Amino acid sequence: MRKNLLMVLKALLEDAKRSDRDIAKGIGISQPTVTRARRYLRKQGFIVGYPAILDFSKVGFEIVAITIRDLPFTWENWQIMIKDQRVIFATKEFAVSVHKNYADYAEIADKFPCESRYLTVTSEKPLKPLSLSQLL
Repeated sequence: MRKNLLMVLKALLEDAKRSDRDIAKGIGISQPTVTRARRYLRKQGFIVGYPAILDFSKVGFEIVAITIRDLPFTWENWQIMIKDQRVIFATKEFAVSVHKNYADYAEIADKFPCESRYLTVTSEKPLKPLSLSQLL
């Protein structure tokens, strides 16, 4: 993915309500470039709705994993998981991570002892996309 598109996508994921002008100022590119990037991301299906809902398969992630910690909690073991950039959400009980392929997933799975793992392939359309907009 081109650098400008990725920067705009990251800005939209942080705050989808920001104006193109504000995003441009924050990341150091022109406002028309941000407008074109936002339009492209929507048209190509990277962003499904607002707040920005990411289609993980479009940015190269094949697997979304939910890892449930059934073993007693130890902070030392859990730190391995939460420091990994592939982990997008974590609590003491479970973590959600995204992976480019199964080998990428296996790398983190080997480091983290647990009892339950659930994987889904991102090329399958979700029944309901990940969004917190209904809560607001």
